[in-house]
Amino acid sequence: MKRILIFLLPWLFIAACTTHYPYEYIIAGLTLYNQDNSGNAPVDATSINISAKAYAIRLEFSNELTNPEKYHNAESYHKLLNPVRSLTITSLTDFDNAHLAGSLLNSYFLYGASTYEVSAADSIQARIKNIGNEAYGDYERLPETWKTNDYLLLMQPPAYYGNRSFVIHMELKDSTSITDTITVNLLP
Repeated sequence: MKRILIFLLPWLFIAACTTHYPYEYIIAGLTLYNQDNSGNAPVDATSINISAKAYAIRLEFSNELTNPEKYHNAESYHKLLNPVRSLTITSLTDFDNAHLAGSLLNSYFLYGASTYEVSAADSIQARIKNIGNEAYGDYERLPETWKTNDYLLLMQPPAYYGNRSFVIHMELKDSTSITDTITVNLLP
């Protein structure tokens, strides 16, 4: 029995010292979806007509693994190489008398990182370090590409209802800019 333990001991030591590379990934894209938040949780809207009191935007991040050839396992952590440095929301039309077309609307939205549950502490500025920084999932090994979802919940209805286009602009740490526009018909 001692011989077996002596023989296995070096192998156990080598296995314990194996390098665990992080899952390094980047945000490669962003797609926006209108959400109807009138129920218990936001759902993809079936039309562009949504009550302003129940409006949310789903941010679908496209992520890409940058080091798929490295040795990863359950002990590997996730490392976002190009985190979001800034996120702005504007409207192509006047939102209210204080927010004309092109004005920053960040204070009118709350940010739900991978969830629709938010509190007053979930301002975009307070959550900026978490935006898109979620490589979660029950993966034994992360796939080379995957998608994650975060939410922007409109907390202040506009003074002017009707067709509205929101522009979401993100600046990433590596100076990449990602912009997408979504159109909705906000109802009273």
